[in-house]
Amino acid sequence: MTTRTLIKNLAALSDGPVTVSGWVDTVRDQKKVQFVVLRDESGALQFVHPRAEESDPIATTISALGTGTFVTVTGTLKHDERVKLGGIEVLIASLDVVSEALESPIAEDTGVDKRMDWRFLDLRVPKGRARRGTHPVPRHGDGKALEWLRELTAASAVLFIGDDVTDEDGFRVLEAGDVGIKVGTGETAAQFRISDPAEVSELLAELVTVRKRALSDAGGGAD
Repeated sequence: MTTRTLIKNLAALSDGPVTVSGWVDTVRDQKKVQFVVLRDESGALQFVHPRAEESDPIATTISALGTGTFVTVTGTLKHDERVKLGGIEVLIASLDVVSEALESPIAEDTGVDKRMDWRFLDLRVPKGRARRGTHPVPRHGDGKALEWLRELTAASAVLFIGDDVTDEDGFRVLEAGDVGIKVGTGETAAQFRISDPAEVSELLAELVTVRKRALSDAGGGAD
């Protein structure tokens, strides 16, 4: 099994094979070469894939990637001072989609009111952070979205998982019976912590299993 490396630790490594997991931040899908920027809990990194002249499954996968999709990439680490993002990049050898992101409620033409409602997502994007300038983010940034989702779904409890400092507001407004899980290191208001973003999929799969078992024991109650 290949060991995953955090982005923040790559600069200290020599050129060679690495495996990195993270969320898709941006994709530049050009005619001859594709660029993908991934972020994990420690930083961001550029990945490069020169298009093949014939059948190219990796290129097809990259073209279909959406922002926020979680992927695992294996490739060759290269140090290059011309690369603006940390002076390193990875030439892609394989790319596996672990979990596809849902469609974002934020688009380029979304108005300010809606962006403020969803700022816990918008602030993950550099342009979104720039639009806010130096104004402080209100304490209930994530909380407003959580309250809206709770009301919309009539949920009796909320599971909130986050890996970013912008998620801390969400952790702070969770109620009794809710569960907050911090992914990665750093101070947090969450009750629980897991070390690796890749463990999120395993956790959710286990929760589905437990939920199905509970419903079965209860005689097939509501979802």
